Amino acid sequence: MLAAGLVPGSRSVAQETGCTLPPNPGGAITFGLVPPEYDVGTDMGWGLEFDQPSESGYASEPVYELDGPGGPQTVTLPFHVPAEGTYTVTAHWTESCGDGVTPDRTVTSRPGTFTGVGPQPPSGGVELRQGGGRLPGGRREPAAALLHVGCPNNRADEPLRVLARIAGRTITSIRPHGCLGYKLTRSSNRHAKRWQMNADDFGARIFVSAPAKLTGHFELRSGDRVIASADVRFRPNARGRERVSVLRSGCMLSGSCPGP
Repeated sequence: MLAAGLVPGSRSVAQETGCTLPPNPGGAITFGLVPPEYDVGTDMGWGLEFDQPSESGYASEPVYELDGPGGPQTVTLPFHVPAEGTYTVTAHWTESCGDGVTPDRTVTSRPGTFTGVGPQPPSGGVELRQGGGRLPGGRREPAAALLHVGCPNNRADEPLRVLARIAGRTITSIRPHGCLGYKLTRSSNRHAKRWQMNADDFGARIFVSAPAKLTGHFELRSGDRVIASADVRFRPNARGRERVSVLRSGCMLSGSCPGP
């Protein structure tokens, strides 16, 4: 009986049974950035995370389908981000035992979404430094307010204008192409007995020596947009040391402000 069961052309018990594929197949598209935002013009990629790690032993190479501003398409990695907008990625793959008995199955992942981000404006932030330390010659260190300009990786080609104002005096510094290039020229400067200020490609600074009661103003524009603005107040304290505080700030590091 055993010999008869193994004659040529017959199948073993294991072959007749086949293998067992992992139950409940599936997976998710994963991205390396959180949130998944990628600059237009750059190459990026994503991964496929199986719901069950054992699926990787049965799955073929995934095929990626992408739907975005240019319409649906089949893509390979790395993907070159062509335009601003929202992109949705799904993967599908075949899982097989390869035993000729168990039917293959096709699996589709849950979608993943990323954003193509266009050229970004600069950002601005104010740093405060309190006065009071001794300088050479016996003078006290002035209080200072400093507007810093930050440039993103994907930079907008538009004029960048830095403004500082105190005691009715105003100075400006302008980069014609914003964060894409520096003017490499001398900074703008104004000064008086109790205060001084300067502005250049990297920001603006106001220094005030005690005793003085003054209000200063900063503004950063990219093109026609106000990106950051702040009012700062200088006052001496009871010990005669000049102090500085922020009276009002708007849109710091946020990318844009309402109004022109």
